[in-house]
Amino acid sequence: MKKLRFVPLFFWVLAICWLSFAPLQEFKIKPVVGVDKIAHVAMYGLLMWFLFVAQLKGNMHTILIIFAFALASATELIQHYLVPNRTGDWLDFIANCFGLIVVFLLSKRFRKS
Repeated sequence: MKKLRFVPLFFWVLAICWLSFAPLQEFKIKPVVGVDKIAHVAMYGLLMWFLFVAQLKGNMHTILIIFAFALASATELIQHYLVPNRTGDWLDFIANCFGLIVVFLLSKRFRKS
């Protein structure tokens, strides 16, 4: 049963990759200014939450938190250089990291109580 706690984390990383690397013409919705930043905060905040749900201990927890920040930057770089019709954005990267940090701090606060 302990191995199953990684399943949501695994599928969420796949979802982030699909949403980040799918060509934009697949999305027929006209973007509303600023809404995409909220989506970035939510996607990466949820990623951090899944890390805590997996109840990792010690070095593995630290390594996966570093992986989450690396994923936040790598998705923007890959979008910018490798995905047609997509561009990397510093504000998206900041929103990604903000989501990770907020959920990290909230989880630390609520774990103590």
